[in-house]
Amino acid sequence: MSPIPPSIHHKPVLRLHLDDITHSATQITNASLDGGLYLARAIEHVISHLYKPYGLSEIPKVRSVTVVLRSMGGVAYTTGLPLDDLHKEIHLSLDYVQAVQSRSSSDIRHEIAGVITHEMVHCFQHNGHGTAPGGLIEGVADFVRLKSGLAPPHWKKTADSRGQKWDEGYQKTAWFLEWLEDKKGAGTVSRLNATLKAEKYNEEKFWKDLVGASVQTLWNQYKETWEMEDTSSDCSTTLKGQE
Repeated sequence: MSPIPPSIHHKPVLRLHLDDITHSATQITNASLDGGLYLARAIEHVISHLYKPYGLSEIPKVRSVTVVLRSMGGVAYTTGLPLDDLHKEIHLSLDYVQAVQSRSSSDIRHEIAGVITHEMVHCFQHNGHGTAPGGLIEGVADFVRLKSGLAPPHWKKTADSRGQKWDEGYQKTAWFLEWLEDKKGAGTVSRLNATLKAEKYNEEKFWKDLVGASVQTLWNQYKETWEMEDTSSDCSTTLKGQE
């Protein structure tokens, strides 16, 4: 297991809190996180895909990250402590882990790693001083998860699943950001994050300064590419059926 990356000059204290050791999902979750050692690996993913090549000197000096394993609804969430927002807590639902394990025990380690990586992004990413759209914030977190090789099996790129607008968030926005990196060059999302450190979010100015076009224009171009892919796929299926 690699140590916390040396590019983080102020290394956060990493903690794992087991809220209920009798919960049936506690042990498998703890094992999947290598007893908490995976937290350092999750930070490596954040640095590799969000702070390289832009912003290594601007990584927030998070004091600590505590992962709390507990019974709750939902999947996970990240919060800062009221007295000091640089102390972060990631709450992971043991009930969710239990549900995933009951469906497919072979996917559980991959899924937990993906969720923790997503939430770790929230501990370190910039947000335009609180002005960036929530869908963009969640999309960046899933972009890092995607680029880390931790996308879950249910992320399927179909016409219905890719979304109707760019800031729907999560994997829908993550796929858009992945396309944007391919079109505008590696490091585009890293530069996006660095820009959100430097200034508040003004949609028209932000995207034109970043990539030279409005985000709606980019989204329309993105839609055209996957609509063409879907059409090509449909034609291929039809031809095979006629053989």
